[in-house]
Amino acid sequence: MPFVQNGQIKLYYEEHGHGQAIIMINDLVEDHLFWKKILKDLSKHFRVIVFDQRGMGQSTVAKSSFTVEDMALDVIAIADKLELEKFHLVGDSMGGVVAQVIARKHKDRIDKLVLSNSYTHLTQVIQWSLEITCEIFKEHSDYNFLYKMLMPWYFSSRFLERDDDPKEILDALKKRKHPLTYKGFKNLVEAVKDYNSTKMLKYIKSPTLVIIAEEDIFCLFRDSRQMVKAIPEHKVELIGGGHNSKLEHPNRYSELVRNFFLGDQ
Repeated sequence: MPFVQNGQIKLYYEEHGHGQAIIMINDLVEDHLFWKKILKDLSKHFRVIVFDQRGMGQSTVAKSSFTVEDMALDVIAIADKLELEKFHLVGDSMGGVVAQVIARKHKDRIDKLVLSNSYTHLTQVIQWSLEITCEIFKEHSDYNFLYKMLMPWYFSSRFLERDDDPKEILDALKKRKHPLTYKGFKNLVEAVKDYNSTKMLKYIKSPTLVIIAEEDIFCLFRDSRQMVKAIPEHKVELIGGGHNSKLEHPNRYSELVRNFFLGDQ
């Protein structure tokens, strides 16, 4: 199995397809498998690298606290292992926070950047929600229960009204061989809860696509607009539905990412 060692952390990763390299960074409660529907299309055009962030899936659950900067170095460790001098980067939600750090501190490594439903900082409402979620998860320790509890934050009412798609997600989680644990989740929440990149976005020099979900209640449209204004070279695309665009509208999400990365070819 492909792993990369970064200090005490062992990171699981996978490669799909050929061509220009893209590294995809997933959300707070998701492992690399959540990119499945996106990979089918993008791997026809690119060499796509997905991985489990520390604390998720098959990657190491850290014994002590860590920072968003540490998570950014995990991505650089994978890029170094694969000998990627330069690559495209996609960060979804919390993954977008990590991507912002990489684009700022390792700007020479990033070609183009996609930030989907990401944020500069967590609002007080979201911080409270995550703290309460941690307390509940500690008592139940059930990944399926955790994700189901968070689905109203992640998806639109229209999506949740369907019978098939929400059930497909939850059924897949029941089959996970490496489910998210309380310790892994708690560490990730602690890493991002006080992070604020508002004053740092102006240092992102890579051409950036910002994908904003029209019904996102996790990352409010107002806050997303503020983030966009601070990034020097940016393009904005709106997408229907809630916070988890890659699951709610995978075809449209994939199309936006693909066209942005292929735009100058």
